[in-house]
Amino acid sequence: MEVGDIRLENARQLSREFDNLKEFSGVLGMAPSQLSQLIGPNPRRRIGTTVARRIEATCNKEKGWLDVVHKEKSSTVTSQSGVNIDLLVDCISAVEGKVTELDIKYMSAEARARAIATVYAYTEQSHSVEVMDPSFAIRMVYRGK
Repeated sequence: MEVGDIRLENARQLSREFDNLKEFSGVLGMAPSQLSQLIGPNPRRRIGTTVARRIEATCNKEKGWLDVVHKEKSSTVTSQSGVNIDLLVDCISAVEGKVTELDIKYMSAEARARAIATVYAYTEQSHSVEVMDPSFAIRMVYRGK
């Protein structure tokens, strides 16, 4: 793995500590569009040394932290299936919260599972720092009674 790829993954990991990309970019003192070019779903630029050191300093990480592969604190990725457990938990919480918000009294376990899987797949594929709004996924699978 090249240092540019490692920096990208570590910067994305740091971004998850913020509510959204705009908040993270504000803390870093850059425009959201600039940060998106570095860590968004389709990065157009690599994180250079100067920017890497700035991110580390701002996020209270030691110099060179972005350049090193870090094991995640929890069992974030299972070795065999590649499922990001933290993201899956966030997706479950988002779907359950939306089901409550929409006042859905009954939703089958299969429909919930499909909604969660859809939200997870979309979020994982987009490399987004935020979980996709589950409304669309719920509408796709829920047949109200």
